[in-house]
Parts: sequence; structure tokens; C-alpha cells
Amino acid sequence: MRQNNQLNFIQRRNKASVSTYVLTFIAVFLTIFTPVKDAYAATVVTLPVSGDAMVRQSSPTNNYGSTTPLSVQGNDLRVSYLKFDLSSLATKTITSAKLRIKTVSDGGSSALQTVKLVSDGSWSESSITYNNSYNGTNANLKPSTQIASISGGSSSAWIEVILNASTVNSKKGTVFSLAIMPASLSNTDDLKFNSKEASADKPVLVVEYTDSTVASPTRTPTRAASPTRTPTRSASPTRSASPTRTPTRAASPT
Repeated sequence: MRQNNQLNFIQRRNKASVSTYVLTFIAVFLTIFTPVKDAYAATVVTLPVSGDAMVRQSSPTNNYGSTTPLSVQGNDLRVSYLKFDLSSLATKTITSAKLRIKTVSDGGSSALQTVKLVSDGSWSESSITYNNSYNGTNANLKPSTQIASISGGSSSAWIEVILNASTVNSKKGTVFSLAIMPASLSNTDDLKFNSKEASADKPVLVVEYTDSTVASPTRTPTRAASPTRTPTRSASPTRSASPTRTPTRAASPT
């Protein structure tokens, strides 16, 4: 019976040791393979247009800052200016940028338009004209580097224009200004789209960025707990049987 008890005890002890090692292994595995959120994961933000206006060659001193829709045309040159405030992205890295404009019911066009950077974003939509911008003496108010093109568009439809991300990123923390103009002065099929003054579906800039100021989290490995050693119970010593005394037979009298 004693030997059976000892055997059962040893078996229980071995099972406890195995369980301890299994739990330790699981803890280490979860520590190593639990995913960490990427601090550089991209964030998408939609920025409203902060100012827009059309300038027109045939009316060089007129201001169209409160006009809707805006128009882009070649033969009677019309150029539409738009700007967006990127001050909130000063510490970010812009990885993509997309301009979204909504054409009006008769605003579709089959003509090609170009989107160009305007270096100076300080213009006011209430005072900009053809003569003080596109045809003016301030070169920074004239469309310069091409950053995208628009291959026409249907009426009453959103047009998405992929902009050059590095150019937009160079303007982070400031006002990003652009101009949409005809690719050819012979273009008579004008593109018309909602301005900031429209009741809905106004121009927006969709920006995707990463935050370069957030350091990637450093994973600190969790030290696995040392397995608890189950003490081995010493077997009780077997008590020796007491010797049996054999009585001495008395000698018979002679």
C-alpha cells in the first residue's frame, strides 16, 4: 500500500511539473508574437477648401471669389484657383494627396485640364483678379509646376485628381495653393464645378500622412516566470520488524 501511495505521489508531481512548463511556454510565445500597433501607420484626413476663385481674361479686373460654379476654359481663358490650409500637418509626412471636385449639371467636359502649383497662397478670394494673379507681376501667383492633369469629366459627378505627393508634402505647415487651367487655349469645352460657396459638395483635399514625431514602440520582452519546483517527498523509511524471541527450553532434571 505504501509503495502505491509513493507511486501516485510521484505521478502527481510529474504532472504538475509538466503543467508548469507548458504554461511558461505559452506565456513566452504570447509575449513574442503579440502584434504591436505600428506607430507609423497612415492616417487619412479630409481638408475643406479654405479659399477659391476664378480669374477671367476677358474681364481682367473683375473678382469672381463669390462665384459658383468655378470654370476652366481655353478660348476665353478662365483659370480657377483653390487653396487648402496644411498648418495642422506641419510635423507629418504626406504620402498621398487627392483633390476632389464635383461638376455641376452642365459642367462635364471632354477637354484636358492641367493642375499646377501656385507658390504663394496668400491671395484673397475676395480680391484676386486676372490682372493681379495670372497676368500680374507677382510670379509666385502664377501657375508653375504641373502636379496633375484632369482628363475631362462627366456632369454631376465627382472627379478625383491624384496630386504629386512630394510637392504637396513640401507645402505642409503652410497654405497649399493650386490652379486648374486648360491644357490648350483652343479648348472651348469648359469644365464647371462647385466652389466653396456651393450649398454642398464643395472641393476637398484628401491627404494620407504618417506621423514622424511618434517613435515606434520598443517591445520589452517579458521575462518568463521561473518554473516552480515541486519538492520531492522523501519516502518514509521502512520500519524493521522486531525480532521474535524464541524461548529457551529448560534442561530436564537428571
